[in-house]
Amino acid sequence: MLWQITGNLGKDGPNMRYTPKGTAVANMSVAENYKGRNGQEQTTWRRVTAWEDLAERLNQEFEKGSFLRLEGYSDPKINEWTDREGAPRLDLEYTAQKAYRYDHDTKKFVDIMESQSRQGQQRSTSSRRRSGPAAPPRRRQQAPPPMPEGDVLDW
Repeated sequence: MLWQITGNLGKDGPNMRYTPKGTAVANMSVAENYKGRNGQEQTTWRRVTAWEDLAERLNQEFEKGSFLRLEGYSDPKINEWTDREGAPRLDLEYTAQKAYRYDHDTKKFVDIMESQSRQGQQRSTSSRRRSGPAAPPRRRQQAPPPMPEGDVLDW
């Protein structure tokens, strides 16, 4: 299942930390704004988690209020809890496999992991002479990366 969340980062942006095994994890809240049935602006908050390189990159590039799009392939985790009044509640926790930054110049979303690798390639090729044919472009990853085994999230 593919899901997309487009909105603004809440709180203080990604909450970055490392598991005891040293795996990077970033927890964040994203506000999705939309028009409700009555035509008024409404907001739904989504809880999203990112792991490893994506978590570190999100922490480097985004802060509270940043506009972004997150994608994932797995079903969200359902968390059940009880509110202060004793009513049962539940929320969904999404695991992101991709993140996109909005480019105001092109008016498009740009994959933050691909833009990082392109910048690195441009720096390395501009500082040295090319010899022979260019390497073929890297293929996009088809399957989502697996969640690291043995790591547990505590919100």
